[in-house]
Amino acid sequence: MITLSIVNTSATAKQQIAQNSTMTFQQVSDLLSGVTVGLKDGSYFMRGACNGQRSEGNMAGSADVLIIDGDSSMNPNTGELNETSAPHPQLAHTALKQMGLSHVVYTTHSHMNNGKGNRWRAVVPTSKPYTRAELAALNTALHTEMQAAGCHVAHTKESDTFSQPWYLPRKASEDSPFEYFSFVGASFDVAVEETSVPDDVLKAFEQLTRGDTPAAITEFNSTHSLLDELIKHGYKASRNKQRWIHPNSTSGLAGLWVSPEGKICYSHNGNDPLCDGKAHDAFDVCRILEHGGDMYLALAGNWPAPEALPKALLPVEKFNTEWLPKAFKAYTEDVSQVMQCPVDYVATTLMASLGGVVGNSCSIYPKQHANWKVVPNLWSALIGRPSMMKSPAMTAAMSGTTALVTAAREEFAQALSEHELSEMVHEAQKDKVKASVKAAVKAGDFVNDISLPDKPQPPAERRYVTNAGSVERVIKLLEQNPTGIIQSRDELAGWFRSMENSNNTDARSFWIESWNGAGSSFSYDTVTHGHMHLEVGPCVSVMGTIQPGPLSQMINSADRGGADDDGMLQRFQLMVMPDRAMDWSYVDRQPNPFAADAMQEVFKSVVELSGELRFTEEAQPVFIKWYTELMLKTRDEEHLGLESHMSKYGQLMPALALLIHLADSGFSPVSADAAEKAVHWCRYLESHARRIYALGKNAGVDAAMKVVKMTIDRRLPNPFKIGELQRKKLALLSDASQVKQALNLLETYGWARIQPVQTGGRPSELCYIHPQAETILKCPDSPPTKPTKALYAPLVGGVSEHSEEISFI
Repeated sequence: MITLSIVNTSATAKQQIAQNSTMTFQQVSDLLSGVTVGLKDGSYFMRGACNGQRSEGNMAGSADVLIIDGDSSMNPNTGELNETSAPHPQLAHTALKQMGLSHVVYTTHSHMNNGKGNRWRAVVPTSKPYTRAELAALNTALHTEMQAAGCHVAHTKESDTFSQPWYLPRKASEDSPFEYFSFVGASFDVAVEETSVPDDVLKAFEQLTRGDTPAAITEFNSTHSLLDELIKHGYKASRNKQRWIHPNSTSGLAGLWVSPEGKICYSHNGNDPLCDGKAHDAFDVCRILEHGGDMYLALAGNWPAPEALPKALLPVEKFNTEWLPKAFKAYTEDVSQVMQCPVDYVATTLMASLGGVVGNSCSIYPKQHANWKVVPNLWSALIGRPSMMKSPAMTAAMSGTTALVTAAREEFAQALSEHELSEMVHEAQKDKVKASVKAAVKAGDFVNDISLPDKPQPPAERRYVTNAGSVERVIKLLEQNPTGIIQSRDELAGWFRSMENSNNTDARSFWIESWNGAGSSFSYDTVTHGHMHLEVGPCVSVMGTIQPGPLSQMINSADRGGADDDGMLQRFQLMVMPDRAMDWSYVDRQPNPFAADAMQEVFKSVVELSGELRFTEEAQPVFIKWYTELMLKTRDEEHLGLESHMSKYGQLMPALALLIHLADSGFSPVSADAAEKAVHWCRYLESHARRIYALGKNAGVDAAMKVVKMTIDRRLPNPFKIGELQRKKLALLSDASQVKQALNLLETYGWARIQPVQTGGRPSELCYIHPQAETILKCPDSPPTKPTKALYAPLVGGVSEHSEEISFI
């Protein structure tokens, strides 16, 4: 039974007289489910019997129900309060139900009102009456267990006020939300745990001795609290503060005993590293939990200073606009300045779109005598975070192509109008022929010398760009535009995902084949579209933007032999990932119209060009020297994906040289100047390729730092079981290979130690993260002093003459 003091009156607080009611839990549940619409009018209840008006002095000495005031929440990692909102009441219900406790949770008048967030009350019956002096400790225990169950409600002072009034359920209006949850289970146990210490614990406490204790250990125990060491490693005190719960305890029982003076502990918990049949002081706790039992490292006070992990991004060469066609230089610099974006994005898109416009209409034979033919069809990818202005830069750089598209549409509209007139003339001519045939037949003359006029064919629109299209649709476009077409995608990640669809299995192979652009005829047959045929191989230039995250996942997949290991990534030869500019200035002016006109004239001039070219006598040695260096370099490349990428530079260099020459000098043998510029391009692009393909490897660096930061933020214990980390399936650590790669990096560079654990069953491993990781990350320029083993080794056996030099950080 539960005793509550209930006031059902709209009088002022001073006039309220509480009426004591003894009821069952079901009656309490019914009482708190009856919500009233309207303002708060003073109707409330209290946790126990009240003699007269509400006050601490008038309250009975005991109560048999706990009440949680759900007004605020706390960050489980930092302990920071969010005073504007409690966790959702559903979380409170779920946590209490998981704990098996009877409860009622209901929202208050101000729930989600005026931006206040969640407001609720939880009522939990206790196993027996408790006193006013026990209230705070019981509330602490209940809040702690709810937080452990996932409801991080903050402990408010109202919950600890014995005479606190709690308004009966109300909501502001008919439209106001009201949520109510109840569950019938067990009462919250208020029994105090057994305080008598078992004999084996007392014996272990008595036997803790070190003989000649090193001064460093004595100093550590005098400056470090055993209780603080336990709290730091996730142990939680039970209600009597003498028994503690291990963070990995599966039973939830307090299996670690602490001596009354708080100096020594002893563990019965089998999952506890301190459970070894011995008692431990603060130094032992630090040695076992932070240093894996390593006496040398514990006495030294810190691990040897770790080495810096590899940089997340490799350096890249800066772009020089002198490598561009002359008419592109001013425009690239102008757009970059106006938009405050990297010149790399503008220059790369200009060259890719120029290659898409030329398509297979012009080609180059890089060798003087061989029939190796290169079409300047280039794929580009602009890589960077969303704030890097990738898309605006690409749009501006495609304005030359956009001008061609606009002109082509106008020409098509004019041609369509003329076609309609031709059709009208054709119909009139047919009518005239019909009249002649009728007259000849009627006169009995022969009609063999009468013929129908040719039917006019509808015009085809010259297409330069498509933003999206199925394989079948693109093939239809190529039937009318055999020199090639550009597929421009603002987000390449979506394009890659579209090819993962089981209904789109042929798309990936088609796009890969369309990169070469120099193939022979191409046939494509489907049940839906029938037979489609191209007289020359498909030539499609793909260009777009992508963020580093999705790209690194694809590189990882390719490195592991996944679906992305098919050579598609290597076809994005114009792939750039520039550094973010550290300076920024506000620019508000019109773009340079003369620079834009000069750039657009280049696009207009190359449209009508066609034919095959070779290098001049002066340019040929430039190619031979560069190509020889490339082939030797790729044979020494360890990264298979990068090796495949760079091997395709054999086509990239002559393709760029051809485009630069066409833009600068028109249709003629490709000059040495264009070849030299193309070589600069390739060396620049190689530095970006090395940065980009290192994203897969550097994902291991990012994952490694994620592990370190998770232990610092207490989202992972230190140490932690490697198998448990694998089972979490975290981003960057989703499988065993990624976890192994990250931990190997940490161990190699001194940030972690892996230690086998004898469990009696399947082998297990613990990972210890450097105990000073947080300090080192905050102050990277002042790493801890690396200890000398010769200096501290004597401490293991006894007192050292150097013991006064040991410091604990």
